[in-house]
Amino acid sequence: LLAGLSCGFKYTAIPLVALPLAIFPLFLQIDRPRRCVALALFGLGTLLTFSPWMVRNMIHTHNPVFPLAYSVFGAKSGTWDETLNDRWKYAHRIADLEQLDRPLGLIAVERIVGDYRLGPWLCMLALAGAVKRRDRWTITLVMNLVVVLAIWLLATHLFARFAVVLLPPLIVLAARVFEGNITRWMAHVVWGIVLLGSAGNLYLLGEHYCLHTRAEGVPINAYGRTDWFVEGQWPGTEHVGAINQLDSRASVLLLGEARTFYFRIPVEYAVVFNPQPLAEDIRLGRSAISIVENLSARGVTHVLAHWEEMERLRRTYGFDSEINFQLLSQLSEVGLQEIEAFVYPTFRNYYATLYEARRHE
Repeated sequence: LLAGLSCGFKYTAIPLVALPLAIFPLFLQIDRPRRCVALALFGLGTLLTFSPWMVRNMIHTHNPVFPLAYSVFGAKSGTWDETLNDRWKYAHRIADLEQLDRPLGLIAVERIVGDYRLGPWLCMLALAGAVKRRDRWTITLVMNLVVVLAIWLLATHLFARFAVVLLPPLIVLAARVFEGNITRWMAHVVWGIVLLGSAGNLYLLGEHYCLHTRAEGVPINAYGRTDWFVEGQWPGTEHVGAINQLDSRASVLLLGEARTFYFRIPVEYAVVFNPQPLAEDIRLGRSAISIVENLSARGVTHVLAHWEEMERLRRTYGFDSEINFQLLSQLSEVGLQEIEAFVYPTFRNYYATLYEARRHE
């Protein structure tokens, strides 16, 4: 059941959680027919708890695993197309082995053994546990590790956070070092390790707390100060303050910007994996005048072009090439009017521009 919930939470759990866990029913100490029944029950339980997400996707997009398997299921018109699918695949492509600056094995060691969240001690204890307790369960745990590691190496971006699913089998294997009859002295050692590990975790939590609440050792004291962002006082949020000062009847189309938490008036936005109506208008060959009139007809009174965010998205996930400075310049000639440009306090180049949409006279 938990495996299915994890799949609904993130599709990565399908190969990294559900698939490796399916190994365990196959190694139960029962006859083959009953093992098959256990595997089927595991599959049904996973499907049961994963199904709410699939049903929701089916209703809204006509694809139970949206946006995966687009070539198989397709998608509801207006929600997904070949362009968005290509962008999604590019953004989620696996690591290119030919472009890696270091051997794949070295990267794996650095991001698993060298990562403090796993670390060499856990890996060494797990190895010792596998050697000491060479039985059916050890074989199952090792196979689980091999499958997860292979998928992590060959089908992900090689981010350490995806390797977190290695922790459960590693911890169980490490615990098998102390399984069975142990002396009182060894029991004290185990408790000492547990206490030291708990203390280490508390220390790391405290360290992360300090790092996230201080800038270069200076307390920020920003708790509850949402006004810094709502009013545009924080560097890089000047455009938020300007938009929030507009008339309450205003409606703003955001281009590039999709962080809407602090806006206090209606805004329209699209993330890089959503259809962008403005880009669609351009692909359909509509004139600049027609585009501005369409904006007004939809009730859009202002347009924010976040140049820096557009450039960042183009370098990473991808962004509609049709939306650029040249387009906004053309629209400015037939109805859009620039009313404010925003700059960072420490830089001269502006990062965003706010326009007012008016009908062409």
